[in-house]
Amino acid sequence: MYACTCCVLTIFHNSQPGCRARAVANLYYATWIEESKAKESKDVGFGLSASYPFLSSDRCLQVLAAYVNATKLDASWEKPFYLLAKYYDTTLQNCQDMDSKNGLLNAKKGDDAASKGPRFKDASQKKVCERKITLSAYIFFNYGRSLTLGTKYLFQALPRLLTLYFQFGDEFSFESAQSTSSSSSSRSGGTSSRASADQEVNSALTRVKNIMLQQAENVLAFQWLTALPQIISRLCHSNPTICEFINTVLVKVFLSYPNQSLWMMAAVHRSIEQKRADRAARIMNMVLAKADQSTKDLINEGLDLFAELINVCKYPPPKNRTNVKISAKFPKLARSTPLRLIVPVQTALTTILPVKQDTRPAIPANHRPFPDNLATIQEFEDAVVFLRTKEKPRKLQIRGSDGKIYTFLCKTEVRGDMRKNSRMMEVCVCVCSLVMCAFLSNLVPFPFCWCSSTLWSIGC
Repeated sequence: MYACTCCVLTIFHNSQPGCRARAVANLYYATWIEESKAKESKDVGFGLSASYPFLSSDRCLQVLAAYVNATKLDASWEKPFYLLAKYYDTTLQNCQDMDSKNGLLNAKKGDDAASKGPRFKDASQKKVCERKITLSAYIFFNYGRSLTLGTKYLFQALPRLLTLYFQFGDEFSFESAQSTSSSSSSRSGGTSSRASADQEVNSALTRVKNIMLQQAENVLAFQWLTALPQIISRLCHSNPTICEFINTVLVKVFLSYPNQSLWMMAAVHRSIEQKRADRAARIMNMVLAKADQSTKDLINEGLDLFAELINVCKYPPPKNRTNVKISAKFPKLARSTPLRLIVPVQTALTTILPVKQDTRPAIPANHRPFPDNLATIQEFEDAVVFLRTKEKPRKLQIRGSDGKIYTFLCKTEVRGDMRKNSRMMEVCVCVCSLVMCAFLSNLVPFPFCWCSSTLWSIGC
């Protein structure tokens, strides 16, 4: 697989490992081969006689060999692993497109597919299934490896890794494959080949499961924190193995950064959908079982605070007044302060990534993803102001431990969806961060500002 007639690749392949320059050369070579392959595919095309040219062509093997060589030459650099995973990802998508044209894809989708596992009409469809599992394992491993080595491709690799794994769990059931394999292996006679085939599929699925559980442990907690909304959105996944992975990640993040995780998990914990609320309660119990007393007290304070803030949102506005006193209408909220819960401003909820450095490792062991001495809630100003707009938001002012006054709007939307507001704020934060990192933003004042949007309860 790695033996190529090209003298350039042979030279790189025989070079001593640990050289960044030779790894870069292999990446350039792989990119050049990919681009030339794309140009040729437009002119030549792929016939049905060439089953899957993406895996069997010489150029595909040369590209793969160049990427693999780059990972070996500099195993501490995240870029080769990310590009290798991306190439496997593209190969998988191309194979699925070709399978769809040839009618080889399994038409069974959705929850029923995940519960009963893959079904094969013939040997060709089984081969397609095995190839998808194998390529998915390569994709998951290399995306995860790139994340453990650095954060340069964090916002490209991590969301893609989660999306592919959640989709993989929708199509394949790890438990059903194992039971099918054990039942098939107990038979005799003409079914021995069937049992062997099922055992191969089961082994591949087990490998995928172990890879992702290993990634849940190896990828740092602050990296998972950047994708926490995506993870929480799949909390009710139908596949038990995916749920186990989600539980492992959420518990790890919660124990590492309880303040930030508590604000992000507040809405799910009070969801009116019973299944989501039960899953959130189960995760919270897992966190409480492993947390120290300080974290337990913080979680209890946060849950009580969210309940009181929801009461503020539901309080009907007075007809002849624009404000009410917290001490009179919400005495429990007034007595709850001071709290150890942080003030949920954007700077306190946005993860700070390590500064790019030439020294290794790329992720320092002492990296702090959040500023030191974040302001906590000291007290609430004794007034809730009702704004005369459509949704009648309630304006609260919080005095932080740093002495500053922070203004917040509490509201409930009957016709709207606060989740859209929250997602839009996340998009604004990403866009503003990219603009502020640009060169021109250092020369021209950046006039835009944004705010954080936190959900306390959702009716989904």
